[in-house]
Amino acid sequence: GRGIDRGKYVATVMGFCPADDPEYILLFIVDEPSAGPYYGSIVSAPQAAKIFEQIINYKGWKKQIEEEPKKVFEMPDLIGLSLTKAITILKENDLYYELDGEYVGDSIVKEQIPAPGSSVTEDNVVLIRRNKIDIINFNTFESLHILA
Repeated sequence: GRGIDRGKYVATVMGFCPADDPEYILLFIVDEPSAGPYYGSIVSAPQAAKIFEQIINYKGWKKQIEEEPKKVFEMPDLIGLSLTKAITILKENDLYYELDGEYVGDSIVKEQIPAPGSSVTEDNVVLIRRNKIDIINFNTFESLHILA
């Protein structure tokens, strides 16, 4: 076999409707997203939502739950903040987040999607890309590296 291609991703999302008695199931796959984020919640889910919206309209189904309008606000600038501080800000604004890569400990936000200053609504998903940071142990002056 070929094995796993490092740096290549597949963004997927799966859903069904209606929730109480499913008639449709959808698996939406984006093979090797070309640039930027590669998470299903960011790449595939918005497209799947559009398909489900078309199905719901076509079938003439009524929404069972009336949605309240979502709060629209300016995306905060998280770049340069510690991961801990950035997550606190996101939670205060009812935003979800995805972390790029696996890290141990705290790190610094290097990039975010959506960009700072763009319009977002509560419940949006924010992608956070991080840098590794070095923690200096001032007792022994040894550097402990947090793996990124």
